[in-house]
Amino acid sequence: MNQNTILRVYERLTAEGLLERRHGDGTFVAQSVPGGQMKAQRQLLRQEITRVVELAKTLGVDAKELHKLLDAEIN
Repeated sequence: MNQNTILRVYERLTAEGLLERRHGDGTFVAQSVPGGQMKAQRQLLRQEITRVVELAKTLGVDAKELHKLLDAEIN
């Protein structure tokens, strides 16, 4: 990959608040996601959950079984 491309990606991620540059130490993943980014990420999560629920319905997975599957993944 071209070094300029990588630099542009780092600059964009820094501008979006996802990376932090510390002079003399390097570049690090931000400790928290900026508010606007958090809202967008939560919206994407809701869309994915909707997609999973629809797939579960298609496969005949009931709510109780879906909850068990989710609990197993979370824990």
